[in-house]
Amino acid sequence: MLPPDPGSSSPASKSLLLEVIDPQGAVVEGPVAVPAPIDSFTDFVATPDGDVIWAYSRGGAGVDFTRVRGC
Repeated sequence: MLPPDPGSSSPASKSLLLEVIDPQGAVVEGPVAVPAPIDSFTDFVATPDGDVIWAYSRGGAGVDFTRVRGC
């Protein structure tokens, strides 16, 4: 799953839209709104196993990470 576009998240509603894509980049499913934490950062990292990881802040000095498992 990948974010369809960095602008596809809605910081006001704290929702994130994700899509499932095939190896050629065609959309297979989505976009789907998911309750994953996100903020104004747009640095998404794909792992070798197909997962997607990004950092976000809950406020204060800490940083947390969200990991979405690949399909």
